[in-house]
Amino acid sequence: MLQVNYNQFQTPIGEDFLDVDQVSYLFRTQQNFSLPKGYKVEVMAMYLGPQIWGQGEIAGFGWVDAGITKSVMKDKLSISVNGTDLLRTQVIRANVQFADIDTSFRQYRSNQGVRFTLRYNFAKGESFRVKSNSGSSEERNRLD
Repeated sequence: MLQVNYNQFQTPIGEDFLDVDQVSYLFRTQQNFSLPKGYKVEVMAMYLGPQIWGQGEIAGFGWVDAGITKSVMKDKLSISVNGTDLLRTQVIRANVQFADIDTSFRQYRSNQGVRFTLRYNFAKGESFRVKSNSGSSEERNRLD
């Protein structure tokens, strides 16, 4: 997926006038793979290109998430391991250079992590029926 944006900021700030614009983009891809012996792998990568936000200029950054799943017990139990921001690259860097302001910052949002999941399907493939004749006949007749 590719998303393209156009941002424009025009406003007086103190005695100065901010007038900036920029085309920015976001690229995201997600791939799913089925491997032998019932393993499934999913990889997601995202990149946000450089962009402006008011007075600030944000540098481009991206990250990669991935996971692997194995189903056992005739697909009743699935075991998953998922990793977020595997390369620790979801770092936001920004600069503000406007009028008498000259500053920058770097921020990591502590998104890197690993998650283990066990999921059991109790009634896979079975359909359930709900009784439709609940309530008194007088109440059912009012609905008709």
